[in-house]
Amino acid sequence: MKESVIDPFDDLLEETIYSNPRRAASFAREIAELPLSSQLAIWRHRQEVTQERLARKLGLKQPQIARMESAGHDPRLSSVEKQTAALGYQVMFVPKPLVHKVLRLVAAHRPKKKP
Repeated sequence: MKESVIDPFDDLLEETIYSNPRRAASFAREIAELPLSSQLAIWRHRQEVTQERLARKLGLKQPQIARMESAGHDPRLSSVEKQTAALGYQVMFVPKPLVHKVLRLVAAHRPKKKP
């Protein structure tokens, strides 16, 4: 049985975010302020990828992904780069004066749903 990653609340949240650019930017700012481990979990979740599926893609075991996403975990940059690349994202440094513009772009991006 396929594990459901997105629930009705997530669908409603996404519709709310994408129907209002201000809310989308605010949402992106709030995510950006979360610990990196939490951000990784959110981006995985938004891609509708299970921890198990991501682990297989990275050649790891599911508990390792759970640990990487747990509160208080301080992942190594190399681990973050591998995990984000597997999800179709890029790690980058953004000049502070441009952060709000980048956040707005990220918030406006709707991940493609997995078949």
